[in-house]
Amino acid sequence: MQNESARDRRRRERLEAGLRWLERYRPLIDDSDAFFEALDQPPPIDLMAPSPRARRQLAALLESREISSTPVEFSDLHLRVHQQRSLGAIPEVVMGWAYPQGAVSAIPPMLLAPARDDRILDLCAAPGGKTILLDRLAEGRASILAGDPSSKRSGVTVGNLARSAVTSVLLVRQEGTTFPCPGRLNKILLDAPCSGEGTFRIPSPRYEPTGVAGLEAVSRVQRNLLARAASLLAPGGDLVYSTCAYSPEENEAVIDSLLRERDDMDLVALPEDTPGIPGVHRWLDQRFDERMKHARRILPHHTGSWGFFVAHLVKSVDSRHTARPRVRPGENYRPSFLEDDGRARSIVEDFFFDRFGVARDFWHDFRIPGHGKDIWLLGHDAREPFDVARLPIIAPGLRIVKMTGRGPRATSAAVRRLDAAITKCVIEIEWSEALELLEAGKIVVGGRCSRGGPTAIRCKDRILGLGFVADGEMQLEIPAAWR
Repeated sequence: MQNESARDRRRRERLEAGLRWLERYRPLIDDSDAFFEALDQPPPIDLMAPSPRARRQLAALLESREISSTPVEFSDLHLRVHQQRSLGAIPEVVMGWAYPQGAVSAIPPMLLAPARDDRILDLCAAPGGKTILLDRLAEGRASILAGDPSSKRSGVTVGNLARSAVTSVLLVRQEGTTFPCPGRLNKILLDAPCSGEGTFRIPSPRYEPTGVAGLEAVSRVQRNLLARAASLLAPGGDLVYSTCAYSPEENEAVIDSLLRERDDMDLVALPEDTPGIPGVHRWLDQRFDERMKHARRILPHHTGSWGFFVAHLVKSVDSRHTARPRVRPGENYRPSFLEDDGRARSIVEDFFFDRFGVARDFWHDFRIPGHGKDIWLLGHDAREPFDVARLPIIAPGLRIVKMTGRGPRATSAAVRRLDAAITKCVIEIEWSEALELLEAGKIVVGGRCSRGGPTAIRCKDRILGLGFVADGEMQLEIPAAWR
């Protein structure tokens, strides 16, 4: 009880400190009553589906479990779940039907509008939700370079990208302020590290104020990140800056600093249907560029989601302020590109044809590099590869084969990505069986599979992952980290 009392006291102190701090923003809020009332609501449960069609299927799956949901108005890939109790591990997420993501987090990737053949940098990618959405919006046809300096966060990102079967992303561990030039980048997303004020909710006060000194420290990092992003961006390119913070020190002041230093960067208007209110022109004793009206402050009562700030910058087509690979004195610098591995390609083509009936020409549009002991799949980067000479590679695409002492072993991420290309060693199950499989770890399949061993699991025309069949039972092989 004493420990519980101490925790309760700490929570109350944190809650009171958070509310006192947020009072400083009352002059910037369009409806203070609605704002603070929204903070008194539990955080929303929003789920991102791979496509509009998948969102409809996701809603039906939730409904079958008596969980109601509604589409999010400003994103055709998101559902808002209406449930009072905690959902715990959501089966639809574990099985690949959805990715948990606050819907307001979708706005920066949507504003960047990724499309086929775009070359995109997600400068601060962890934990990967926005990176996944960039891939979804481009229908897997963009080349995406994602970076983060933290080994731990990069590991989480690898898992999230794998669970969503993303093949268009090259993930590297790299500090954003010193990110080396990887070649032409026509779109950059900078979801900057921030104070996190926008995540504060009274039922779960995860944000803790750090005071003006904390804002100054994080603002310095944000300015340096934005300056580097602007330098890396190709002439005529787009740069979207966002934070989950309310403070002008982290938002308008950061943008204003860049506009003052760079006459080749402009702040442009967002679509009229973007939620929120315009950015501010003044704060305390500071005055900001009039173009700040084109930015957007998105408060919890505007969307029912988290607090956010977003701005869309463009670089002039005749800009001469664009980074090039740095060559140190006396250095014989040569670009380096991730190469296709002929031996790995042969292993993949033979293994997946023999085991799952995947046609050998399925792989023609992909690069298949070896990295570490495993084999990876990287899509849509071969036409104009990224220069990775100075980039520590974490994940060159999607890990599809783990090499073991007994030979190649497919990953659940691989069969999710292959999906309809799989023509054999696949078992069709009902959604009720999928739920049983997730809960019990195995189900009886009888004679539904004529061949034992690794088997793809299909439900409602979608591959969920791998199972292992032996003696009439199938054991779930989806990684424990996904559950």
